[in-house]
Amino acid sequence: MIRRLYDPKHVPKLIQYARGWHAKSVTGTIPLDVKKSDVLLRASMMAVDTGAVWASFVGNKVQGFLIGALIDWPYLEGKYATDWAFIADRNGRELYRAFEQWATSRGVNAIQMGVSSGLPQAGAFYESVGLRQVGGVYFREVKR
Repeated sequence: MIRRLYDPKHVPKLIQYARGWHAKSVTGTIPLDVKKSDVLLRASMMAVDTGAVWASFVGNKVQGFLIGALIDWPYLEGKYATDWAFIADRNGRELYRAFEQWATSRGVNAIQMGVSSGLPQAGAFYESVGLRQVGGVYFREVKR
């Protein structure tokens, strides 16, 4: 079941779920900042017109979530929709469609989704829902 979340009581479950995905990503060696994650999730839930969080549940267990945002183009007219995070074991297509419907109903002129995890299945998924690749992320961790 896909639900848009407004209640911050879900935040700890979402962060716990994200830990497993974070460990598999290219940034997995950089510690997850739980406080920043908490702030981002809560702010996105409360920013009803410019942010949103959807989650997939099986029973009471999180199976995926998407944090979406609407952003004014810095150099173009209008705004675009993007994700701050999108991870899913199940119902990824439904999570994306809920985000897409929300974004288009708010008048965006583009949807731009990021793939910074390094997980190859993300690009194939985005192409399957009608997006096309228009660039890339180049990454190098800096050791301190």
